[in-house]
Amino acid sequence: MSKIISFLKKMIHKKFGVFITHVNPQFNEMVFNGVLTLHTNVLHIGANRGQEAACYESLNLNVLWVEADPEVEAELSKHIEKFKKQKSIAALLLDKPGLEKEFNVFNNSGLSSSIFKLADNHGFEELNLQVNEVKLLKSSTVDELFASMNLHAYTHWVLDVQGSELMVLQGASNSIQYCRSMTLEVSTRKVYEGGASYHSLKNYLETFKFFPLWEPDSDFHGELIFLKELSNN
Repeated sequence: MSKIISFLKKMIHKKFGVFITHVNPQFNEMVFNGVLTLHTNVLHIGANRGQEAACYESLNLNVLWVEADPEVEAELSKHIEKFKKQKSIAALLLDKPGLEKEFNVFNNSGLSSSIFKLADNHGFEELNLQVNEVKLLKSSTVDELFASMNLHAYTHWVLDVQGSELMVLQGASNSIQYCRSMTLEVSTRKVYEGGASYHSLKNYLETFKFFPLWEPDSDFHGELIFLKELSNN
């Protein structure tokens, strides 16, 4: 087994230029931070109130936060005032611009808020999640954002958008060429009705030469790193 693990580490380094030092990186924050140190600019979509702001600051990163809920984004903006290299905007990023979407605001401070409703047997029943409010929001896209704000230097993306990750990526078909790695919230079980499955995300990203750093198990809901394959040119 140790020879297999060693071989996989060498293959990942050859393909992506990244060293893996732990067998189970999904449980190790050092791996996520290690990937971040390869970048200077981060695009974080699905910001909530910027819980990772201090971590980004410690890594000296420029960060653009994108939060769909305008009220939450106002709190986010106030929270990150002390971090001079971070800024935020309010935008619901999807696959097409100008769509009016119902946005479900959940009772856990909006952490689970989504354009989708929770599926039956979603796996978080103990949290007693309920929709407190439904807001009507108009969509934009990552491509529109890049065109208006010149974000070509933002080479690491974080997508934590509660089931709409695939739609966000479909709205980034031009901009994704500038991305080198991304952290996605993925699910191998159904958490949101209509939400993206892990395999749909993986298949879509493979067309842009992105591959997961490891394979999640059959009942996983959490963060996963995708890296862009190094060019042979």
